This record gives sequence, C-alpha cells and structure tokens, in this order.
Amino acid sequence: MYLKPISTATHKGARPYQEDRFCTVSCEHGMLLAVFDGHGGEQVSHLASEELPGIFADEITEPKATPRVALKRAIRKLNAITQTMVPGSTVSLAFVPFKGRFVYCAVMGDSPIIVKDSKGAINISPDHNVRTNMDERRAAEERGGVIVGGYLYASYDGPGLQMARALGDSNLRKVLSRKPDIYSVRVNKGSFIVVATDGAFDPGHYGFEKEADAVVKLVEDGADAQAIVDRAVAIPTGDNVSCLLARFDE
Repeated sequence: MYLKPISTATHKGARPYQEDRFCTVSCEHGMLLAVFDGHGGEQVSHLASEELPGIFADEITEPKATPRVALKRAIRKLNAITQTMVPGSTVSLAFVPFKGRFVYCAVMGDSPIIVKDSKGAINISPDHNVRTNMDERRAAEERGGVIVGGYLYASYDGPGLQMARALGDSNLRKVLSRKPDIYSVRVNKGSFIVVATDGAFDPGHYGFEKEADAVVKLVEDGADAQAIVDRAVAIPTGDNVSCLLARFDE
C-alpha cells in the first residue's frame, strides 16, 4: 500500500488558548499519526507530543517488536512521565507500516480515529467518555469514581473530567484507567484515516455520530484536514480543533 502525503491542520477555535498538540513520526518501519487533546493546561499534551517520536522509534525497532506491542509500550512510557502532572490529555495513535495492509490504532480518551477499511466500511475508535460509554462509566465507578453532570470525579470537591482514561490528571489518578484500547483495521486503495481531537466533531459527545457522518462525507468528497478544521471553527464547536488525514493508494 502507498500512503499519500498527510494533511494536517489545527486551530484554537473559540477558545483564547490552544491545548491541542499533534505530530507525525516517520521511521524505517512506517508512519505514525498522533493527536493529543490537552485539558487543564497544555503541559501534558505538549510534553507527550515532544517525547513520542523518540519513544516510538525506539520501541518499533526493538527485536521482535510488533506494532501493537510498540504502541502499548510507547503509551506506557508517556504515562510514566506525565502521571504526576495536574493537567491531562487524550492520546490517539495510528501506525501505518510500510509493508502490509493494516493500520494499528491505540486510543486513550475521546479523540476519535476514523478509518475507512478495505471493504468500504467506516470504523470509529472506542470512546472512553463517561457521558456516552456506559461500560467506561461503570468501570470508573468501580474504581471509586463519582459521576455528576457527565463528569467523573474522585471526590465531590475535586476536579472533574468527561473521560475515564487519560494521560496526566494526577488528581484523578485513583479513578482513571491508563490502559489504551489497541486494535487493527485492514485497509486498501481508497481507504483513509482521520485522527482528530473531539473539537472537530462534538465536544459534548451527545451528537457525535451525526458530526462524524458529516466529516466522513467531507473526506469522501475530497476534503483535506484544513477543510475539516474550518468546518468545526465555522459551526462553531467551541473547542480547540486538530486533524490529521491520510489516504491510501496502490
């Protein structure tokens, strides 16, 4: 498979500051697309985006390393360097080996990865938001978390978060999961990957499916990452927006 040039775009949206970060990592084995949606400050998303290229390059070149193992170990190391930090961030990674027909995805949080697979079906990554994922909500409550108004709390007088999995967020460490969902999707000529922060869709996560359909239609019509970001800013979604878009050919 041939990966066409990747388009990228970002905008602070309606907010006065930008907490999103993203990066692309090219190594001898393939290309990695990464998006980090920071919250409570940019420190975690910034640090993770700066450290990921070196960490992943080391992991994917380890003897007998598989893409799944490399992604898992890379996120484990990102967690190790950010878990004592008060701000937090999602992490969404899509690795495309130069050989083969699969995309390997890893997500922790609610920044979506959308892949059009080899059969033309649209595959959307798991969502770890307690407003929309009842399994995540129950798991967080079993860890001692309290859900109020669509936010997860470790106590009634502390900070809250929509997600049950994230980097950083040291104040919520007792109720958060640090385990990513890792999976693979088969791709073919005509397939594409969108890796974006939830500001490109619906930060409240109540109308995500409708917004995802609209973004997919844009991509099917030939749009690039900038068009996806421009759409979100024009709505406006009210959040920071970042998007990476890759397409496949033979």
